[in-house]
Amino acid sequence: MAKILLGAGDLDAAEREAKAAVATLEVSPPSRAHALAVLAQVLLARGEPGRALEAAIEATGLLESLGGIGEGECVVRLAHAESLAATGEKEAARTAIRAAMGQLGRRSARIRDDSWRASFLGQVPENARVVALAKEWGVEIATSG
Repeated sequence: MAKILLGAGDLDAAEREAKAAVATLEVSPPSRAHALAVLAQVLLARGEPGRALEAAIEATGLLESLGGIGEGECVVRLAHAESLAATGEKEAARTAIRAAMGQLGRRSARIRDDSWRASFLGQVPENARVVALAKEWGVEIATSG
């Protein structure tokens, strides 16, 4: 719901929903990591990069402690990279986007059909944003196995 509200521009409601999800998902660390990343995206949209980075760091910490989370992992890595960039940590942001591209590269390598792989990288919004930032920031893009 927070993502929908964010997309609609209702940042107050998006923040409330994201915070509620973070609290509710205390019992599910993978889902909580995703919720924290969405909260970071909402806070970035609100112009609060410091708070966004706090949420993104917590999300990334959960992701790393779990060894990955599967669904939502790209959102976590993207929120972390964008939060770092928004706080002026350009090199750390490049490192984070490189990690996101590595994860995308590993996932996309399992997609054998070229058109499906291209769709995965270009049509899934968070994946497309990672690829775009990697290009913009001059990060090497490895998307095939």
